[in-house]
Amino acid sequence: MDAEGEIVKKGVGRSVAAMGSAIDAVSAYNTIKTKVASGEKGLDAALFVASVRLGKIDADEAKEKLGKYKLSAAEKKIVEGLIF
Repeated sequence: MDAEGEIVKKGVGRSVAAMGSAIDAVSAYNTIKTKVASGEKGLDAALFVASVRLGKIDADEAKEKLGKYKLSAAEKKIVEGLIF
């Protein structure tokens, strides 16, 4: 759940690695959302990546928005691996 109590990740795998990855993704998302809410700037790309990792942005929407953000090679690889 995020800070507002909304479910942010569904369908977590049953392996330890999958659960660890899901926990990392939720933690990153919550941290970024908190920083954005407090007025920190320059986190749009990080929030986009975190949202894609959690499935908050579906593949079609992510494909549309992919070119909008300046992503590092690692971030781009993560997003493309999830949407293509």
